[in-house]
Amino acid sequence: MPGLVPTSGFARWTGVVALAIAAVELAACAHVVETPTGAIVQMKATVDIKVPVESAYAFAANAANDALWRDEVVRISGAPTMYVGGRYTEYAKLGPDGHHVTITKIQALNAPNSVRYATASGAAPALAVERTFAAIGPAETRFTYRVSATTELVGDLTAKALPNVLAGSFYQMRMRRYQRHLRALLEDGE
Repeated sequence: MPGLVPTSGFARWTGVVALAIAAVELAACAHVVETPTGAIVQMKATVDIKVPVESAYAFAANAANDALWRDEVVRISGAPTMYVGGRYTEYAKLGPDGHHVTITKIQALNAPNSVRYATASGAAPALAVERTFAAIGPAETRFTYRVSATTELVGDLTAKALPNVLAGSFYQMRMRRYQRHLRALLEDGE
């Protein structure tokens, strides 16, 4: 046909393989778990960063720094010094209107290895975040970022336009992008 560029069998094959890899990665990203209080969408992303665990923890465990590496965060107000029970408010570009506010508190600290946050209101948190840091060398850290959200929250943020597991999988890909940005910030010392 005029105007079409012929594609070799190899090019078609590599395109199909790339699409299959992307589909497997997307499907493996998030999953929905039934709990006594309702269904939860669970997401997880991990990255290795070439800085000591103490440095990675000092920066990435502190929510006051989130706007520097999580592109959806507009600002954090009332960011606490790091203590259990400390509260802060996150303003994020999420949801149908692009304005989502979350009041969060620190639930657990284990410096320099982990911090756990959860939404501060309600009997069961709508959102829980755990950030873990493991030394994998004298100057290298494995940072794992886990997010659990109620299916109700996921539905609200996506205007119920996507199935929960798919919305969670897309958000997990966003988490990986955050982590690449965080790695660049910490490794380049910016």
